[in-house]
Amino acid sequence: MMDSILMPGAKKALPFSGFLKLGPKRYRLKADSDGAGLKLQSRELDIKTGTIKLDWKGPATAKPKHVIFREGGEFTGAYFDLMSNEKGVEVPAGEYEFFYGIFRNGKGKQVQKFAIVPGKESKKIKVDPGATVTVTMGAPFTFAFKSTQDGSDVNVTGKSVEIFGSAGEHYVMLSDETRSPRSSGANPAPRPAPTSAR
Repeated sequence: MMDSILMPGAKKALPFSGFLKLGPKRYRLKADSDGAGLKLQSRELDIKTGTIKLDWKGPATAKPKHVIFREGGEFTGAYFDLMSNEKGVEVPAGEYEFFYGIFRNGKGKQVQKFAIVPGKESKKIKVDPGATVTVTMGAPFTFAFKSTQDGSDVNVTGKSVEIFGSAGEHYVMLSDETRSPRSSGANPAPRPAPTSAR
């Protein structure tokens, strides 16, 4: 979970970030606490930017509410939610990695949810000045699971099943459901691991 910031006139909060765009201008933010409260410092920037766009290939009913990427170089501490603009999000030119995602729908006992975290196969992306980089996430999904074999029978341990997306992202904290190809709606291919989940 992250701190967030709500821009004037916006209906959706954004991740609190060390990079912020206000109108046509861009700023570098620095937060500091001296024990008496949070202090913010801002510095106007003159930098080259690019765009990251999300292409979600999973079921429309499971499209994440937030998909957050972060910059890992000069703008460390800058976070961007790709779901804030379907046409793409402007970011400083640099190197980015997937940080966190979440889906949530419904309320109370009827809530459906899952989180998305980087997997071991998640890769960094480079955004050059003026370029648009499209990140594909979701299908095709793959499974990893623990299993045992008894003669010709193979038994899969239901709660050991893990789901991974096409960008290497790992889907976790599903709403207490046993994972299965039928429930995912995207015909994922199995990725068996007889003694371990990976």
